[in-house]
Amino acid sequence: MPWKFTNSYLTRKENLTGNSCEIEFKVLRYKDIALINFPAVKTFYDIYYGKFEGISKDCNNEEYVFKDVYGIIEDKFTIW
Repeated sequence: MPWKFTNSYLTRKENLTGNSCEIEFKVLRYKDIALINFPAVKTFYDIYYGKFEGISKDCNNEEYVFKDVYGIIEDKFTIW
């Protein structure tokens, strides 16, 4: 199931620039990075490899369309 990221000036008051985007990330490969364990800190990593697809608009209403842009998303959890 793809991850979806959206942002719109119509629904978020704090986004005063007027930028908006609708991006989807499709996971192609998942890599679990084990626990990094130090005496005062524990960190867990999950890395997802995949591709991005979507539309982004800037404050001048210029539209940028992209498809099959490969990248990663990192999910990190740290305990102090």
